[in-house]
Amino acid sequence: SQEYLQAVMALRKQPEGYQDGYDAYLKDVLGVIFSDTGNGNKAFSPLCLYMALGMTAEITDGTTQQQILDVLHQPDIATLRERAKSIWLANYMDDGLSKLVLANSLWMNTGRNYEQSVLDTLANNYFASSYSGDPSSEKYSQKLREWINEQTDGLLENMLSDLKLDPDLMIALVSTVNYCGKWADPFLKSKTKDGTFHAPLGDVKCKYMCTETGHEIFYGDHFECVSLPLINNGSVRFILPEEGMTPEELLMDEELLQFLNTESY
Repeated sequence: SQEYLQAVMALRKQPEGYQDGYDAYLKDVLGVIFSDTGNGNKAFSPLCLYMALGMTAEITDGTTQQQILDVLHQPDIATLRERAKSIWLANYMDDGLSKLVLANSLWMNTGRNYEQSVLDTLANNYFASSYSGDPSSEKYSQKLREWINEQTDGLLENMLSDLKLDPDLMIALVSTVNYCGKWADPFLKSKTKDGTFHAPLGDVKCKYMCTETGHEIFYGDHFECVSLPLINNGSVRFILPEEGMTPEELLMDEELLQFLNTESY
C-alpha cells in the first residue's frame, strides 16, 4: 500500500552520517574474507557481520572492545550503537514481495547472572531478542534451531540438524540476514539456453537464464558489470574480471571496492 511504502521511505531517512565508517569496514572485511583463495564458493553478508560484531562489542570492554571498534571504524561504543540502529532501520524491508531483515538474538545460561542494562541496549539498538535456558538440554538447542529457521524461512534447515549449544555456555550471540527480491524484469523460461561455465576446476555444462532488457552495464578499469534491478529492493550485480585477473585479485582493486558499496556509479 502507499502508506506502507511511505513508512519504509521514512525508515530510509536516517540521521546524516549514520553510514560513516562502513565503507572503510567493508573494504577491510572483504580483504580478509576473500584472502583465502580456496576452490569453494563463498557467500557472506558484510551487513550481518557488522551487526554481529557490534553486539559483540557491547558485551566486552577494554582492549577487546577497542579492537572491534577499530574493525568497524567507529570512534566509540555510543556512536556505534546509534549507527547500528540506523543501519538496521535503513535496510529493513518486508512487504510480501521483497525482504531484507536482520535478526539478532542473545542466548543465555539460566545458571549465570547478566546485566539487564546490556540486554536492554542490545534490544533497543540491535533489535535483539533474549532467551534463557539450560544449554545442556536438547530442548534449548532445538529452540535455537527453530529461531534460525523462522528468521531464514527454513532455507538453512538442512544445515542445522547438528547445531547444539555448548553445555558450558556463558552467552551466544546469533545474527541472521534474510534477503530476497523479485526481478523487475523476470527471466522468461523460453529464453533459457544450454551453455558452458568456465569454472576454475574445468568447464561445466549448465543452463543459462538469458535476457536482453532491463539491465545496466558498468565498466571499470579491470572489470565490467551487468546490474539487474529488483522490485523495491536494490539490484543484483554480476561482475566479470578482465581477462587474466582472478576474482581474488579483483577484490583487492580500489575501484571495485568503491563500486561494491556505491548505490549508483
